[in-house]
Amino acid sequence: MSKEIISLVLIWQIFTLGALILLIPSAKMKIAGSINPQITPNFKQKLKKYENPLASIGCAFISYLLLQLLCQTVVISLPLSIGAGAIPWMKSRAQEGKKQKSIQDAWPEALDHINSAIKSGVSISQALANLAERGPIVLSPFFKEYKSQVNTTGNLELALKNLCLSTQDPILKRLTQTILLVRQVGGAQVGSVLRTFTTFLRNDLTAKREIEMRHGWIANTARIASCAPWLLLIFLTFQPQTRTAYNTPTGAIVVLGGSLLIVIAYFWMNRSAQRASRQ
Repeated sequence: MSKEIISLVLIWQIFTLGALILLIPSAKMKIAGSINPQITPNFKQKLKKYENPLASIGCAFISYLLLQLLCQTVVISLPLSIGAGAIPWMKSRAQEGKKQKSIQDAWPEALDHINSAIKSGVSISQALANLAERGPIVLSPFFKEYKSQVNTTGNLELALKNLCLSTQDPILKRLTQTILLVRQVGGAQVGSVLRTFTTFLRNDLTAKREIEMRHGWIANTARIASCAPWLLLIFLTFQPQTRTAYNTPTGAIVVLGGSLLIVIAYFWMNRSAQRASRQ
């Protein structure tokens, strides 16, 4: 059997092992949930705590094995496997950003519900409580907590202050502070103030999306420019002479120096994108 076939078989086995590592936790959770539904939340919480570190170690290890099979050069495989170990953290950060974006995009609809309820004669307290069931689904946890506090204490201002202190969402903080301020100066204007707040929020979100789009173009360009030299380097290592050259101390210095320059250039382009987005 030729060396190329052996390498392909090993790569396929490692890929299969990685897929099994990703699928086993979900299978365990399904089995545990079918046996005892109370086990699933605890198991999910424990798994969530160590999910990113374990996935990062797994990605780095599997990437190192694959790169060693392809490149047979430690000085190339090691930096790339370390970079691959950051993929789970990047994925988690992207998911968190997507969740925050969905929450922000849901606020104009929620404010429309509040304004419609106030126009129909519903009190501001009841209008906010109605969002726990009738508003956007992503915002219902905030207002369920608010509704339970209002039903328990009967104090709107105390429930709004507790909601403002307990949340990290900037829009919800501004909304609660606006309602508290309007109630202090006179609650008759709460409807007009909230309509103005809704208009301002829509304009603010539109401008923010445009800024994020401009930032995304430059950031994606930086990512592509950072990956291209490494792909070229991997293809070059298919030649035995190139592998021999990079396995020397001089080759290691060249690769590590190039890695440092790529990292510096990536962060510089990302910073330039942030500056361009603010203009």
